Amino acid sequence: MQERSERTQISADYVIQRLKEEAEYEGEGSCPVARVKALELLGKHVGMFQDRQQTVEHAEVVYVEVSPPQPAAMLPGEGGPDSGGPTDSPSPDEKDSTT
Repeated sequence: MQERSERTQISADYVIQRLKEEAEYEGEGSCPVARVKALELLGKHVGMFQDRQQTVEHAEVVYVEVSPPQPAAMLPGEGGPDSGGPTDSPSPDEKDSTT
């Protein structure tokens, strides 16, 4: 990178200086969008803005293994088959008492 900088004679100082000039230029042919962009880049250079990705990079991720829930055992009287408790279907005695 330094080799390229020497070859093109463009340094970080040069780029910052040109951005500063662009941000401050309000004469004929100036572009408000270019001024705002130059100010944005200068602000980023001096650390005024934090990218969201930068703040997330330092987060610690913890994985916890969770086993699937086990079905509860049917207790007597809870309505299960052979439990002797209430069920949704009527017993043979309750079906039709008119016959």
